Amino acid sequence: MLGSCFTDNVGERLQRRLFDVDINPFGTTFNPLSIASNINRIIDGELYQETELFKYNEQWHSEMHHSSFSSVSSDEALRNINFRLAKAHSNIGNVSTLIITWGTAYVFTSTTSGRIVNNCHKQPAMEFERRLISIDEIVNTYTQLIERIIKVNSKVKIIFTVSPIRHIADGIAGNQLSKSVLRVASSILVERFKDTCIYFPSYEIMLDDLRDYRFYASDMLHPSELAIDYIYEKFSESFFDATTEEAAHQCSKLYKRLSHRFMTDDAEQINTFKNSTRVLYNILCDKYPYLSMRDKTKYDINGIFY
Repeated sequence: MLGSCFTDNVGERLQRRLFDVDINPFGTTFNPLSIASNINRIIDGELYQETELFKYNEQWHSEMHHSSFSSVSSDEALRNINFRLAKAHSNIGNVSTLIITWGTAYVFTSTTSGRIVNNCHKQPAMEFERRLISIDEIVNTYTQLIERIIKVNSKVKIIFTVSPIRHIADGIAGNQLSKSVLRVASSILVERFKDTCIYFPSYEIMLDDLRDYRFYASDMLHPSELAIDYIYEKFSESFFDATTEEAAHQCSKLYKRLSHRFMTDDAEQINTFKNSTRVLYNILCDKYPYLSMRDKTKYDINGIFY
């Protein structure tokens, strides 16, 4: 899953149901061209070098990564960046689904390098040029990208969606123009690659189905947790069959148990809880052998397995 912070929200809900999902290996990314560049880098598997980082405000940054990858140490930044890149590269040939969420059609180009950046890292605005990319730019870039993805993984399905989060910094009219560019481009690509690409209407659900402001967070721009849950439910209804839905429901129960924080020091109660959780885990693994729990430490907050 790559794209705007809506990717993180839906991805988190998939993780809670123990889907094997890799969320934003470059961090949150908003514009289609940076997402495409990152996917090409994943396919190439070319690790980042220190020359691709820059230092600003006592932190080392990558112009193609979210600030969560930044560090006071260039070595640490590179380790984190390349760990996620290597993981994504090893999986790209086997993933069943690639979910791409576009947030905005506005991009920032570095006046120094001439490259479109994913993140400005709060550098002075004079160092970047901002522009609205065209439908043709997106379609041409993704036509080449999708053809390349299919060569690497012929069975993959690509789900496009436009983030329901409004980029008010673009202005109300500018945001609508931006979203319109994204929507038309996605429609062309889905029509061009009918066997591979699908569109999921998260943007439309937010605007046309969830009109009440109780579905927005306090900033009146981001969807509330209630809205995200609603859109996730629509997502699961669209793409899960009955078996997957039941497995996801049962795995959600297991995830809650694995994440449970004990409010007691009673050893007997704790051991009873851990034992029953192990039983549930074994039942689910027997029933759903494809269940991805290979890295138990990823979910095992309470040391239930160890």
